[in-house]
Amino acid sequence: MNNQPIGILDSGVGGLTVTQTLLRELSNESFIYVADMKGYPYGDKTLEEAQTFILKATDFLYDQGVKMIVFACNTATAAAIEVAKRRYPIPVIGVIEPTARLASRTTTNNQILLLATESTVKSNYYAQEINRINPDIRVISKGCSTFAPFIESGGYHDRVESLLTIDNEINGYKDTPADTIILGCTHYPMLRETLEEYFNHSKTFVDSSNETLKDIQFILSHEDLYNDSMNVTARLQVYLTAESKTFESILNEWLPNEKYSLNVIEL
Repeated sequence: MNNQPIGILDSGVGGLTVTQTLLRELSNESFIYVADMKGYPYGDKTLEEAQTFILKATDFLYDQGVKMIVFACNTATAAAIEVAKRRYPIPVIGVIEPTARLASRTTTNNQILLLATESTVKSNYYAQEINRINPDIRVISKGCSTFAPFIESGGYHDRVESLLTIDNEINGYKDTPADTIILGCTHYPMLRETLEEYFNHSKTFVDSSNETLKDIQFILSHEDLYNDSMNVTARLQVYLTAESKTFESILNEWLPNEKYSLNVIEL
C-alpha cells in the first residue's frame, strides 16, 4: 500500500476531464494537479519545445513525492512520455495508448477520425498505436488548433459559438466515412455534446478518461500502490505555473463538490 498522492499533468483545464473520473472512481486516493499555464498551449509547439515545459512540471510532481504521474494531455504524452518513463522510478501513464485501444475496439468499419492538436497529429502517435493493434484500420487525422484556446476561454458554454468554432475548424470532415471519432485532446470532451450535434449523432465518440482509469487501476493493484486509508480529506492540490482568469471557474464547474487548494508556482 502507498498513501502518497497521484500526480496529474496538463497544460490547462483539459486534464480536469480525466481528473473528474479519477476523483469519482478512486475514492481513497489524493491528487496533485499541475496546470502548466506558462507552457500552455502545448499543442502549437514543436514536440521538443513542449517537452522542455513538460519535464519541468513532472520534475515538480516527482519532487512532491507522488507515487505515479498521469499525463492527462495527449500532446504531453506524444512529446515526453517515453522520456519521463526513463527519467522517474515511478509509474508514468499517458492517455494515447488507452484511447487508441478503445477506439480500435469501437470502430465497426475500420475507419477512425482523430481530432487533436497539431502537435499530436504531427507526432503520428495515434496512427502508429492504432495500426499496431489493427493494421487494417484507417486513421484520418485533423489538427484542430482553435479548439483548446476556445475551451480555455470558456467559450464552450455558448452553443452557437461552439457550433461555429467547430464548423470553421472541421467543415471538410462532416461527411467523413469514419464511424468512430477520437477526442484526441483532453480539452475536447468539453465540446462533446456540441460535436455530437454537429455530426447529427451519427458517430461514436471516444475520449481518454475511462480507459486511462483502467490502466491506472491495473498499476495501482499490480504494484500494490492503492491508498489503504479511508480518511483522505484534502484530496486535490492544484498548482498553476502562471495566472489564469478562467481556470478556477472551469475547475469549479467540472468538480463542483470537490475541496481543493490552489496555488501559483514558478517553475
